Amino acid sequence: MEEITVGGILLGVFKLVAIQFLWWPLLFALLLGAWHFFERMGRPGWAAFVPGWNVVELLRAADLPPRWLALLLLPVANVFVGLQICGRLARRFGRGPEFALGLFFLPPVFLSLLGLQVQPSRS
Repeated sequence: MEEITVGGILLGVFKLVAIQFLWWPLLFALLLGAWHFFERMGRPGWAAFVPGWNVVELLRAADLPPRWLALLLLPVANVFVGLQICGRLARRFGRGPEFALGLFFLPPVFLSLLGLQVQPSRS
């Protein structure tokens, strides 16, 4: 059995504090990006934080009917609907299929990129 020491406890507390200093700024940037993304779509920014309603707003922005929300609840169909939403949103903002895949796999990051108008570097 491992012995509990004061140094070990202090190291654990230090790690938790360090993680918090990294986590909160990232979370703030993601929330700010989502707010601005919804405003760029012509929707109220607060809608980004209402569960369910934010998906309906994304469907509207992608020119898809809100009833597709039901398809998002079905296994397998939700993958195809999600790809459709991401593809249409990427196209609406002048981005390509690579960006659509980014929206699909890392939505908070790529929605923030769209919301904060960060242009991806071309290499």
